Amino acid sequence: MPGHKATGQRGGQPPDPWPLFRWGCVKAGLGPTGLPDASETHGTFECPMVASKSQVFKCSLIIVVAFVCYGNTIANDYAYDDSVVITENQFTQQGIAGIPAIFKNDTFAGSYEGVPFIGRYRPLSLATFALEHELFGHSPRVSHFNNVLLFALTALVLYLLLSKIFRNRGGAGDCPDFPLIAVLLFVVHPIHTEVVANIKGRDEILVLAGASLATLFILKYLDGRRFPHLALAFCFFWLALFAKENAIVYLAAVPLTMAFYKRQTWTAWSVAPLIVASVVFLGVRALVLKGSGHLPPPDIITEPFAYANSQQKLATIVYTFGLYAKLLVFPHPLTIDYYPFHIKLMDWGSVGVWLSLLTYVAVTLLALRGARRRSPASYGVLFYLVSFSVVSNLPFSVGTFMSERFMFVPSVGFAVAVAWLLSRAEFLSIKQRNLIVLAVLVPCACKTYVRNEVWRDDLTLFTTDVKTSEDSIKANLVASVTLLAESHKNSVGATGGAAYRADALRYAKKAVSLYQQYVAPTNLKGSSYASAVMLLGNCYAENDMLDDALRCYEGIVGSTVSAETLGNLVETAINRSSEVDFKIRGYAEFVKLLPDNFSLNYHLALLYGKERNDVGMAVLYFNKAVDLAPNEVNALKGLSYAYKLSGDYEKASLYFERLVRLSPATPALLSHLRDLYGLAGNGSKEAEVTRQLEALAGGQEQP
Repeated sequence: MPGHKATGQRGGQPPDPWPLFRWGCVKAGLGPTGLPDASETHGTFECPMVASKSQVFKCSLIIVVAFVCYGNTIANDYAYDDSVVITENQFTQQGIAGIPAIFKNDTFAGSYEGVPFIGRYRPLSLATFALEHELFGHSPRVSHFNNVLLFALTALVLYLLLSKIFRNRGGAGDCPDFPLIAVLLFVVHPIHTEVVANIKGRDEILVLAGASLATLFILKYLDGRRFPHLALAFCFFWLALFAKENAIVYLAAVPLTMAFYKRQTWTAWSVAPLIVASVVFLGVRALVLKGSGHLPPPDIITEPFAYANSQQKLATIVYTFGLYAKLLVFPHPLTIDYYPFHIKLMDWGSVGVWLSLLTYVAVTLLALRGARRRSPASYGVLFYLVSFSVVSNLPFSVGTFMSERFMFVPSVGFAVAVAWLLSRAEFLSIKQRNLIVLAVLVPCACKTYVRNEVWRDDLTLFTTDVKTSEDSIKANLVASVTLLAESHKNSVGATGGAAYRADALRYAKKAVSLYQQYVAPTNLKGSSYASAVMLLGNCYAENDMLDDALRCYEGIVGSTVSAETLGNLVETAINRSSEVDFKIRGYAEFVKLLPDNFSLNYHLALLYGKERNDVGMAVLYFNKAVDLAPNEVNALKGLSYAYKLSGDYEKASLYFERLVRLSPATPALLSHLRDLYGLAGNGSKEAEVTRQLEALAGGQEQP
């Protein structure tokens, strides 16, 4: 056939029954089964049916392993960041109708009204969540299944890409081809549970899928110089960018891949699709995020280096590099939380910092040396460094010291390097190498399966990982919040609710203690510290430790917590008590601290009037309440009644007049006002109100 050469059959294989199908796949730039074959050359294929069946088996194996490892996530509920992008996102909850708003706003705009955004534009995954909601409603199982399916397909694309990059570069002897080993290691690695088991992690999956497909089609362009391949590369890379901004690192990763794929010089056309897609995406992103908000003030939760000097920041970043490497080699323990102070600020006197630095320098030098020979191990290391750079905290802060999800793309490089070294261990027999591969894959798969169970729901996740990240402020805070919310559910019962409230208090205490231990007193002004103290107060209140609760609330007066919110919390805590003296003392104290709070003044007036029969104090605080809310019905009624009890009928009628003006045609109010005028000796007004009542009565009798 034109442009195609097929060799003879090996070993007496029967003739190919589907020559037209094979020819079509070849013309499309694929292998004869639609999959790249290890024997693929530049336009020439050596494709016996045995090889095709082998490729199909390997691809099927990848998909099966992915579902075996992550199939147990399908029964999980929403957890962690899923609320931000799904359950509490107004755009996602609108279904298809919300997709335009998703593409016109910051990623968190649908969830955090009034909160300053920090420049996240990742609409693609949210659009898929909106589509799922349109078709299936509130269904975490559907979303989890789709995550696993997308992960499996991404792994399959990754295998096709690695097989093409390193064609004819299999392991020594009869060892399975190392791209398969690399992809299987990638699939089973436990560090990916945060991405796959957390539905929100779909953005990372879509980045790797889209960028890998873009790379694959650029390599196909290098083989055949077919411009449709460049168009497909543009489309897939554009989708990857709309999934998450960190796809931009492929502007460096793709040229690196091309250099290892072919020695000859590649033209500017090869990377043009990536550049154009990036320019278009960045332009759209700039238009969407223009004026969308400003960065929040530095705070230890949103900016872990907020109170670190430049030396501490750099040393801590280098230290986390070593922790990432450790998790790739030995993924235990895993946690969602690497915030302060699970990882503490480091300095250059730390052995761990220097060990991390020297390890990375040594591995990088070895990789550069091996790059001359286009060693797959060198490619793996360099790909890791390139893709890791954007989330390393070096070019800009990513909002946390480190995160397992940041390893999703870089771990491809790690898997390639490890798989190549395993396949090239010629001093071992084939059986020994296979056993080593299994000894690596099986424990990782088991760890992944077990870790998925932790992602069952927020309660399981947060209460498990807080034990790992016991010194993390954020881990203790979210565990406390989750336990407190869980204690209110009817399903937990009285005993379970009490246990949850006790644990919530314990974690809230720990969070506040960590702040006070590691953050200088002058810096304890951030919103997260005030929120932590407020949470501690809420926990004390829920455990009926009301004096402690009020002391917490007192400590954050004037902080970033609004006076209205604080007043509501104080009122709730005080009203949990049945002791009148405690209530009066509490309200009186906070009226001094929050003098402009209507509710506190009003309730204190009620207590003095009803419980203490102290008309003078009741008049005092009712007056303050009316000054703060001149048209509040209950306050006007209370003040009028207090003046009536004190014998000041003139003022009683004066304030009741204001109440009547709010509802002028209410007979009961007019009748009471007439009585007050009578008590005050104001006959003319008493007669006027009487005529109004008669007019209303006459109007009611008319048909």
